Amino acid sequence: FFGAGNVDDIRNDPRGVQRLITALAPDVVIARVIDRDDRTDEEIRELRSQGVRVLSLRTIESYLLDDTVLSALCEGFGQPEVATELLNAKEQALRDSVARGNPQDDLKRAAGAIYNAARRLFPDRKLGSDPRAFMKGVCAPLIRPPTATYDRLHRDIFGQCE
Repeated sequence: FFGAGNVDDIRNDPRGVQRLITALAPDVVIARVIDRDDRTDEEIRELRSQGVRVLSLRTIESYLLDDTVLSALCEGFGQPEVATELLNAKEQALRDSVARGNPQDDLKRAAGAIYNAARRLFPDRKLGSDPRAFMKGVCAPLIRPPTATYDRLHRDIFGQCE
């Protein structure tokens, strides 16, 4: 995975990232993927016609902070009984985010509070230095088959563009 910028950067490749990667590693397949955010179905059809894949959920954080991922984290740490507390903290983080004017499915805006809740619940674990490191280093490895989260993300990224 390589973050290459916003939707215009992904669509137009102004920095030549795709050309550079293709030149250095010709056998690499590049999938251009963006968050769904608030895009309409028409916008998504247009992006897909340009070969850009659009996630079916609002943001990548929606997959990384899915309930099944957070529950798997608790189980992996040998404390499955803590899952309810972490999921409640996630719900509270979302409510607080909505109160600040964000959409109710915007886990990107709630990620910091979820990360802090995990740090409180697992003070002796190395969870990363910030929410991004937490999602990348701790949550992402938990998205694997045969989970529904893995299947959905796999389909979103590697499924056929229309």
